[in-house]
Amino acid sequence: MKTKTAKIVNLIVIALIMAFIWSRSVKDIEASARESGEFMETVVIPVEKAVLGREVVSEDFIRKCAHVFEFALLGIALAIYTKKLWVTLGIGMVTAVIDETIQYYVGRGSMVTDVWIDTAGCLLGCMIVMSILKFSSKNK
Repeated sequence: MKTKTAKIVNLIVIALIMAFIWSRSVKDIEASARESGEFMETVVIPVEKAVLGREVVSEDFIRKCAHVFEFALLGIALAIYTKKLWVTLGIGMVTAVIDETIQYYVGRGSMVTDVWIDTAGCLLGCMIVMSILKFSSKNK
C-alpha cells in the first residue's frame, strides 16, 4: 500500500469483514439454521440438481464452506495490509476465537474445529495475495 488513504480504506475493509463475520455469530441457532436452509433451497439444491441430477452436498458442508469463504476474504484484506503471513494468521485466528466465543454465549455452541477451518480460510486468502505479489514482482 502506497498511500495513507489506501491503508485507511484497507483497515476499514478489514473492520467491515470482521463485523460481518461476528454479526453472523450473534444470530441464535434457529435464525442461523433458517438462513442456511434458505440458502440450500434457493442456491445449492437447484445447482446440484441442474449439474448432477441429484442432491449431494450437506448443509453442514455448506456452512463450513461459508466459514472458509468469509475468512479467506479476511485473509486477503489482512495480507494486503500487513504483507506478513504470521501477522495475518494471528489476527485471523484471534478473529476466529472471538467468533466461536460469541457463538458460545448466544447458545449456538462453539467448536475448536471451526477455529481451525476459519484459520485455514484465512491462510488460503493470504496465500492468494502472497502468490500474486510474488508473481507480479517476478514480472517487473
